[in-house]
Amino acid sequence: MCDPEEERKQKEKLGRRSLFVKALLGFALAVLGFLAVAIQRLRPTHVTPGTTPVVTPGTTPVKGGPYAPPPSDKEYVFADVSGLWNYVGIATSSYRFLANFDEDGRAFPQDACPPSFGPNLAVVSCPNDGVRFVFPDETDRVMNVVKCQSQRMEVPPGRYSKVHVLGASIRGSTGGVTGYLEYQSGKRFEFELYLEPWRNASKGGDIVVHAQKIYLADGSELTGPDAHAYLCHSQVPCDPAEVLQKLILPSGCHCNDHESCACKISDIRVLAITLEP
Repeated sequence: MCDPEEERKQKEKLGRRSLFVKALLGFALAVLGFLAVAIQRLRPTHVTPGTTPVVTPGTTPVKGGPYAPPPSDKEYVFADVSGLWNYVGIATSSYRFLANFDEDGRAFPQDACPPSFGPNLAVVSCPNDGVRFVFPDETDRVMNVVKCQSQRMEVPPGRYSKVHVLGASIRGSTGGVTGYLEYQSGKRFEFELYLEPWRNASKGGDIVVHAQKIYLADGSELTGPDAHAYLCHSQVPCDPAEVLQKLILPSGCHCNDHESCACKISDIRVLAITLEP
């Protein structure tokens, strides 16, 4: 016959052990749940053609390109700037939370821009003078704008009369912002890049795209009389007697020493560059 006191002690011991096991199991399940959510957030979102993608907040934009620019002709040579894209300035409806043209969570809506898909990039003509630009592709989550910070860019070597730039400023007009043209002979010349503000371009500006809707990173959109966004055309003269080899984009920060600037502030966004022989 069992001792009642001993039996009570055994039951208490088993009860404490059961509580410990349950607590340990609960903690393990919580850790597994946390890891599962973290992995899901890091995993790329896969979209089946013809369906609406399921958006996971926290998804990171990816680098697009490089793309094969359309063949050049007698009028224009298209530079491939896709390797320099570092911001999502044009956002699709499903990925508004990546909107960041202006560093304040706002961007151009893809459906207000010319359509372009992957390597078959759209070629868009300026309304005023017909200068053509290769427009960024509209793949979800792909960066499509250059935040200018003195990046060096190789161009197809050739003798050009002008460099055409498609872009905008995010804090007013960018007069006095300089970059550099580097020629095969070793000569280097400074140039001034003037770009219109993306929210308030002047009526006399060479406007290429006028969007009347803006996507916000919080998932909403800005519409109405004040929801205007512009992409504009600027041009830089070249020495046609010299073979152009490289561009150094402006820093966009208005510092005196552009190339050594480390402030990381930039007013300038560039989408495309076209060279004119």
